[in-house]
Amino acid sequence: MGSICEAHSANTEFFIAKAIGWALRDISRFNALAVQRFLRRHPNLSNVAVREARRGLGI
Repeated sequence: MGSICEAHSANTEFFIAKAIGWALRDISRFNALAVQRFLRRHPNLSNVAVREARRGLGI
């Protein structure tokens, strides 16, 4: 998974979290399993990032 998302996963600033979610959503188009694993490994990920990522997963 992207090292940028990993490095900033604890950031709670709205636009950073939104960007992480967008990146994860884009990645889910070709590697949904990796995004699901990333979400499981980062339970404290911002709700904004999780919501955006899940849009790509269809959940």
